[in-house]
Amino acid sequence: MNGRTWRMLLPLTVILLLLTGCNNPEMGYDSQGALTSTETPPQPTCASCHSAGSSLDPLTSNGSGLAGQHQIHAGTRAIACTTCHEGYSSKATHMNGSLDTPDSNISLVRFDATNPNAIWSKDTGANTGSCANTTCHGGVGSLSDWYTTKTPLTCVSCHFSGGAIDPVILNGTLAEGKHKRHVVDLKRPCEDCHENYRTKATHADGTLDTPTASVNLIAFSSANSNGAWTLDTGAGTGSCANTTCHGGAGTQADWYTTAVPLACATCHISGGSLDPLTTNATGTNGKHQKHVTDLNLSCDTCHKSYRTQPTHGNGILDTADPGVTLVSFNTLNSSAQWWWDTGAKTGSCVNTYCHYNNGINDWYTPVTLTCTNCHIPGTGMDPLTTNGTGTRGKHVFHVTTKSLACTACHKGYPGQPTHTNGVFNSAATSDFLVIFDSLINPGAAWSDSGANTGSCGTVGCHQIGSTSNQWYGP
Repeated sequence: MNGRTWRMLLPLTVILLLLTGCNNPEMGYDSQGALTSTETPPQPTCASCHSAGSSLDPLTSNGSGLAGQHQIHAGTRAIACTTCHEGYSSKATHMNGSLDTPDSNISLVRFDATNPNAIWSKDTGANTGSCANTTCHGGVGSLSDWYTTKTPLTCVSCHFSGGAIDPVILNGTLAEGKHKRHVVDLKRPCEDCHENYRTKATHADGTLDTPTASVNLIAFSSANSNGAWTLDTGAGTGSCANTTCHGGAGTQADWYTTAVPLACATCHISGGSLDPLTTNATGTNGKHQKHVTDLNLSCDTCHKSYRTQPTHGNGILDTADPGVTLVSFNTLNSSAQWWWDTGAKTGSCVNTYCHYNNGINDWYTPVTLTCTNCHIPGTGMDPLTTNGTGTRGKHVFHVTTKSLACTACHKGYPGQPTHTNGVFNSAATSDFLVIFDSLINPGAAWSDSGANTGSCGTVGCHQIGSTSNQWYGP
């Protein structure tokens, strides 16, 4: 090969050698030849540089209290960096060594779609600046200073009444969910059903992902230690299971169904752990047995509106606290009070219609009431006064003159549900106001056509058809 030929081949040889070197995969990712047509270089993440414990770790340099609140946001709540620094990693000012947040052109703080209206404001220099209009801190018009040591947020700091994320609006009533019933009407605290949810990484991610068990959006407090969220298959589905407030183990209470309001017996079921006939029933345990079972009095007679009280379902029989109103009488006993309650197994009913006005009746003392415990001579419930002689009835003759016992004509009446209802509806056969003692008057019956009418028929004391049988006649 002559010199001229060599000189012509030399440039071509150099080019071939260079191309071979550039395509050598051993040369690493700085070499274009290291990549195939389907590969891209690995992308660094925020943590690649801002690693835990490093000089660029924001939890160290701008972490808590007056240093800033990266600790609570990035550490405790595990909120992603891009939530508040969206797009910053690609900015020309990134890695310039300056925390130049006052400059709005730099966009060091820029919120993602979770907070579409949010801005960084009131930044006048070092250790100043606030997050404004963020959904996590109250929505439009809100300010949350980054550098102030403050009281921890409560649920209502963000989920305030009427706000964009008020659960009573978003998930409030009937088929939409029952936050109104539980939070507004019954005043249940959020932690009852969302225990520790504020500390979860999924909190404030904008997703109501209740079907995901790992999310723990719904976790019951110790008041419902066996409670579970079940049957959640997507939007508008899900039930509270095994909760003490809805019947205990084996029960289901659907959150989204238009349901019939709960009755007292839904939870205070017969024989259950919350059955008052078991826990507070007879003698020194209290007298639910007598009032509820024997007399069939409704719960609201003595516990009017208690189901709507915030203290209902707290597991404490705090009758001694006048602010609790566990015992509150209905209109039949509008003047009645619960009194002399100094602790467990103490307390009396005062001024009740059923136990004679102004009387005091201890709830826990064993006692057998007689008719005259309430129908005291000379009082408003004395039949000799209200229904005594001549056209007013003949109690004076029968009770005073003949000394007949009340049960001679009112056999079994004290145990009837209509007893103490304040109505003398003897014309109704179901009322049982007048029932004769079969030993004294076998086959006798009361016939009544209205007020101030009535006859004792076929009685042993009077001849059949006698005008003396007329109770209200002379």
